Amino acid sequence: VGGLGDVVSGLSKALQKKGHLVEIVLPKYDCMQYDRIGDIRALDVVIESYFDGQLFKNKIWVGTVEGLPVYFIEPHHPDKFFWRGDFYGERDDFRRFSYFSRVALEFLLQAGKKPDIIHCHDWQTAFIAPLYWDIYVPKGLNSARICFTCHNFEYQGTAPASELESCGLDSHHLNRPDRMQDNSAHDRVNSVKVY
Repeated sequence: VGGLGDVVSGLSKALQKKGHLVEIVLPKYDCMQYDRIGDIRALDVVIESYFDGQLFKNKIWVGTVEGLPVYFIEPHHPDKFFWRGDFYGERDDFRRFSYFSRVALEFLLQAGKKPDIIHCHDWQTAFIAPLYWDIYVPKGLNSARICFTCHNFEYQGTAPASELESCGLDSHHLNRPDRMQDNSAHDRVNSVKVY
């Protein structure tokens, strides 16, 4: 949405024009403009992903937006993370986007994708780096370098350190000054700080 959407689509189109394979992974929000997605269809796979100590199923959709292949993740989680009529600003955004980040990496792993670069945008996908290095590299998803672009430093995704545990990250390992510990509160983590 907004400037972030413009940057992601513009950068992706420029890279695609240079001959690179570019694929975008997004949550499947209920408030998207579905008429702007070409050939959207559900894939015949269900991705199970860990969260809050159990596995949840996720449906994967694919379509095209402005000529770019886009995968949409639809969680089958009882909290209906992306079926609330809004993109951002929910009280549980930290949980919503840590869930999405974990499923996105699980999708890449199970689909056998071997990306050279995983480009994350804003704090909502900043969880990708610690999840990638701590959980997915040991599972064999290890071909990528992580690139992070913060489009608005006003929003940094802070929460109590214990909330990292929901997506399977070790809060004791990450809640340190040299990792994700927020500079203003030692019991909180800042998802942008990992970069």
